[in-house]
Amino acid sequence: MCRILFLAIEMNDKSKSILDILINSFIRASEYDYYFEQYTKGARIRHDDGWGIAVGAIYRDYLALFHEKSALPVFHDVSKTILYTMINKVKDFEKAYVILHSRAASRTEPLGSENAHPFREDYSLGILWLVHNGGINKKKIAKDIGIYPWIYIDSAVLTKYIAKKIDSCVKNCSDIPNCVSEIYREVYDKYLDRCLALVTGLLISCRDSVELYASTPLKDSHTCSELKRKYYQVYMLEQDSISAMMSSTIRDFLISKVDIGVVDAGSVLVKIDIGKITKLLKFE
Repeated sequence: MCRILFLAIEMNDKSKSILDILINSFIRASEYDYYFEQYTKGARIRHDDGWGIAVGAIYRDYLALFHEKSALPVFHDVSKTILYTMINKVKDFEKAYVILHSRAASRTEPLGSENAHPFREDYSLGILWLVHNGGINKKKIAKDIGIYPWIYIDSAVLTKYIAKKIDSCVKNCSDIPNCVSEIYREVYDKYLDRCLALVTGLLISCRDSVELYASTPLKDSHTCSELKRKYYQVYMLEQDSISAMMSSTIRDFLISKVDIGVVDAGSVLVKIDIGKITKLLKFE
């Protein structure tokens, strides 16, 4: 159970201003999430089990890849200092692709900075990072890739699965969109049980390029409670120089600060580019 923010940005005064509001909304949504409060019947209101960020940033023809994660809440003063410092550094680049995640751990899953998102895996042509809000059938997917499940959270197992599949599928960087689509369809069909969500952000480098993908489905959503649907709902924003996808609470804080068009993303897999979000799959 988490809050997520994914974005692709080309730097200018307007996009930097929207970026600042998005980051502040992400922090506020992590500290008090009224959808989480409703969904858990008041048992939990915060995403306070860690946070993380991964960035692919471009200046001229150079690509910089970096990430940070912590077991502290993102709304802790130390975390905010680190996050704001990183975002200000990101603004020095011409373009950037960013995934952000704040975690509210499930009761039976391991804790600590190692289990904060994003999760990183290498493959033959580059690196990928994944953040995930939802759940998968951890025992089944771990068995299929031959790892012991209980020392990993389900999102870490999912990252290893995606990296293994990417490594076998991607021969050239141009293969990535089709390979990602095939992998996500397989995950949805084989490892997602009813009313589990596959809300993810996938940042993937290939040689000297980087791409950003996002998925949003809640399996058989029509059979799930309205509170669950609202909690996992993802919204998207498309402007000339910034595209973003975000959790419902972040969207609410954002539109309370700025008059900007944000729409329901539906149940999809998309590729996020600057100024454009392209649908690759529709799940339901």
